[in-house]
Amino acid sequence: MKRRPRSAALKSRDEIEKMRRAGAVVYRVLQRMGELATPGRTTAELNRVAEQMIAEAGAEPLFRGVKSRQAKFPFPAVLCTSVQ
Repeated sequence: MKRRPRSAALKSRDEIEKMRRAGAVVYRVLQRMGELATPGRTTAELNRVAEQMIAEAGAEPLFRGVKSRQAKFPFPAVLCTSVQ
């Protein structure tokens, strides 16, 4: 079965500006998480800081509330982190 090539959807100036602002928020949050991710700090602490930064920027977190078929409940946090 042949796949049809997908074409990229062109974005409006408004959409591009929204994407730029969202990217700037993500950048600031990730930079701060890099500074705070130190031995002894919990992922819950990182999540609280990220949640506050996202709210102060007037943005909405992507992960919180996402439901999947495999999970018994929606994703509870604004960050998806693991300890290694």
